[in-house]
Amino acid sequence: MLPDEALRRTLIRHILGMLHERLIKMIQEVSLDSQKIPVSPALQRLGEEFQAMYGATLEARGEAKMLLKILAARKLAVDDATRARILMCADTAMLERWAEAALVATSMDAVFGD
Repeated sequence: MLPDEALRRTLIRHILGMLHERLIKMIQEVSLDSQKIPVSPALQRLGEEFQAMYGATLEARGEAKMLLKILAARKLAVDDATRARILMCADTAMLERWAEAALVATSMDAVFGD
């Protein structure tokens, strides 16, 4: 065990030793079931706003990265312009169509239909 890890465990043990027994039990229950974590209304609103603002962008980014992985696995060369086109695309339906095409394509033209 690394010294930092040993120190971290010691600190956690001391902190937990100072907590009330009932609170420790609640922490253990919550750590086993993330649905039991209490969420304040303010935190809930923040999460909803974040999802509204960035959810689609994050989903598209994930789809784009997966498409690039598929292309690499299929050994289809991706030039800089095509990589930029993929990464800039915010249309998840389009990214999914490209990914489906990439699964069976033998050329980049077959993927993008250019």
